[in-house]
Amino acid sequence: MKKFLVMVMTVVMIATLAVAAMAETIEFDYVRYTAAGNDPYGSFEFGAIDRAVTKWAVIKYRTVTEKDSTGAAIRGQLYAKGAEPHVLINWNHTQQWETIVLDLTSTFDNGATPEIWTTTTETTFRFDMMESNRDAVANDSADPAVIEEGAQIDIAYIAFYNSEADAKAETNAVVTLGADELAIESDRFTAEVLTEVIELPDPEPETEAETVAEVVEAPAAPQTFDAGIIAAVAAVVAAAGYAVSKKR
Repeated sequence: MKKFLVMVMTVVMIATLAVAAMAETIEFDYVRYTAAGNDPYGSFEFGAIDRAVTKWAVIKYRTVTEKDSTGAAIRGQLYAKGAEPHVLINWNHTQQWETIVLDLTSTFDNGATPEIWTTTTETTFRFDMMESNRDAVANDSADPAVIEEGAQIDIAYIAFYNSEADAKAETNAVVTLGADELAIESDRFTAEVLTEVIELPDPEPETEAETVAEVVEAPAAPQTFDAGIIAAVAAVVAAAGYAVSKKR
């Protein structure tokens, strides 16, 4: 009898592990940038896009370090060229994966007009992934705020779009820079490619009413792997009960 119970427990354990293994996950690569000191930034290649048409960008990111040296929230900047003006990026410091939609014509510095983006013919852009919260409009060089060595942020991708609607829906990207393209070498930061694995939550269990409805209305379906395991376990447990009753 003990051997039989051990067999039942083994089957139940195998069934449990099989169901757990079937849990869905999402995997993607990202770059973890670590500042070597103040003002970490890089120049990135995105090809010969038509800037007169492609005016929107989406960045998928996760903040790690929240504050600069003065305790103010770290921000980001994206430059139409290698120098001013730039588009300001206000990171949402949740330490969770977020996306932000950027209007690339909303230049921030030096009274520049939106045409600074659309008239530029360069095939690269400058990205300051971590910027201290200085007053860039005033260009206050005496401001003591800096990005400290070791500050970090994660970036999964930067994608460019022709319309706000496409950017918000993240469809029809013109160019997407993923981890491989974003992991450039620089003396201002290190860029390490890592992999994120997110396990999706289990679906909501069916209510009794839903189960009854399926039994009454749904046609017979082929037995799935997990259903087969459960049926086998039920049969073994039933047999165990019969054997115990017979022995008595």
